[in-house]
Amino acid sequence: MLLVLITSINILGVRFFGEIEFWFSVVKVCICLGLICMLLVIVLGGGPTKDRLGFRFWNNPEAFREYQEPSTDLIIEGDLVHSVSFVSVLVTSMFANSGCELVGITFPECAAQEVQVPRP
Repeated sequence: MLLVLITSINILGVRFFGEIEFWFSVVKVCICLGLICMLLVIVLGGGPTKDRLGFRFWNNPEAFREYQEPSTDLIIEGDLVHSVSFVSVLVTSMFANSGCELVGITFPECAAQEVQVPRP
């Protein structure tokens, strides 16, 4: 079903494809904001148990364990591990999410797209 939906959207013209992509993006942003609000309510005690969770589970097991680099024997402990772990996850997530947008970002910046980007 999903494959048929994606194929039919790609068959449509550019104007319809752009409109559909815009509305899917609006829905995606609304869902993300709704999930953030719902999770805040649950963490602050609005769940079915009326129990305020807070940061209780950050102690056991710890939220930031020691950082181990898989390819080397590097182990980072102490206060530095918080920022190293955060940056490590940030780099991985940005790498995964930035590749598909790169082509769409570069095309509007081309002065003469027909000349600079030849057809195969």
